[in-house]
Amino acid sequence: MSELAINIVGRYAAGGAFGSAEKDLNKVAAAGKSASMSLAGIGASIKNVGTGLTAAVTLPLVGLGLPGALFFTLQRLQRSRSQHEKT
Repeated sequence: MSELAINIVGRYAAGGAFGSAEKDLNKVAAAGKSASMSLAGIGASIKNVGTGLTAAVTLPLVGLGLPGALFFTLQRLQRSRSQHEKT
């Protein structure tokens, strides 16, 4: 076999291997994009859950806590006034 024939056969063999590797890398890249999109969707869902919890749970609790805090503060003020007036 001549040197030219070996060179041509080698190029075709290498070209096939590189083509196969390129196809595999493209599959990996596509899978990575798909996984990234899935993670982005999960992140958006988690953000929506957090927003919903804030609106449904946290804000009402704060709304309930403020009047209670004001009530106890006013009670303390009245107690301190009445004690101050007694003295």
